[in-house]
Amino acid sequence: MRAAAIFVSASLAAAWLHAQELPRREAQSPSDAALFIAPSLLLDSAGAPASATDGEVARAAIARDRARQKSERWARLQKSGVLSKAESERAALQASEAGAKFERAHAAQLARQLAELQARGASPELIASAAAALHTAESLASEAASAFKKMQSAVAELDLARHRALVSSGLVSRDALRRAEVELAKLKEAAK
Repeated sequence: MRAAAIFVSASLAAAWLHAQELPRREAQSPSDAALFIAPSLLLDSAGAPASATDGEVARAAIARDRARQKSERWARLQKSGVLSKAESERAALQASEAGAKFERAHAAQLARQLAELQARGASPELIASAAAALHTAESLASEAASAFKKMQSAVAELDLARHRALVSSGLVSRDALRRAEVELAKLKEAAK
């Protein structure tokens, strides 16, 4: 009798835990391996944007949306005291980086499409429209890249301030402070 009661209560507890709303991966979402953004989305050897396929742009859009959702979720968790502010800042930085990668990929895709239109000898109005869309996408990519660099620098400065406070209270070694200083110096050097 007692064993049956324990079994029933354990079954009820397991059913209750199973019914809880836990974060789940959507059945239709691609695997994490499919979210790999090809290095071709950066720059080719001549320094010009490399062409991006439609699949690469779609993966970049999915990665951007996931990073944005994670950033929003982590900001809420940080406000409720579950996560540290540094973790929330890192998630926002990742969202900014994913946005910049998407804008770069989108601009590269539009450049490829414009080249295809010109090669086919499309109407001048269509080529002009595609060129205008490309110009807009390139300016958005430039803005996203500069916003990412600014956010990266701001996060590095906040990390350095945290490390200084932790070193002064004796909770972190001076090596961690030096690493934070070097990271900030690298970012400032790259910005020049």
